[in-house]
Amino acid sequence: MSDSKKPPMSPRAKKYWASLIGASILGVIGGFLTYPVGYELGRKAGAGEMPAGSWFEAPIDSTVAVAIAVIWGVLLPIMCILYHRNVDEQEENAFLWAGLIGWYAMIIIAPVWWVLAWAGIWPEAHIMGIFLVGMIVNSAVFLWKKFH
Repeated sequence: MSDSKKPPMSPRAKKYWASLIGASILGVIGGFLTYPVGYELGRKAGAGEMPAGSWFEAPIDSTVAVAIAVIWGVLLPIMCILYHRNVDEQEENAFLWAGLIGWYAMIIIAPVWWVLAWAGIWPEAHIMGIFLVGMIVNSAVFLWKKFH
């Protein structure tokens, strides 16, 4: 008869998973605050209706904006430090490659988008649009490097 119990997690693995879960919780809170809560509070404060097709330019309550800024600018870096102190070498390598290629995506897309907008060929460059493209590229590279 074999013992089907999993071996206990190491302290490093526990810290690793805690940092990932913590960052995920921060992301869910930040996303929930961004929309619909932040938008609704901004609208009720008389900031107006959401511009058509422009989620990132919708009004948002200043208290919610400060909370999101603290989550993103203070708490997320702490989670990143905890993650990097406890990640294994394979995942660290995947993360570093993903960050590099994601950065390349942004430094290529930003000037191309900007110059095309300057010429009136493309809509005005939007920093969150560029950021999202970079994050999508980053995520795709990370998943490919980690699981391929």
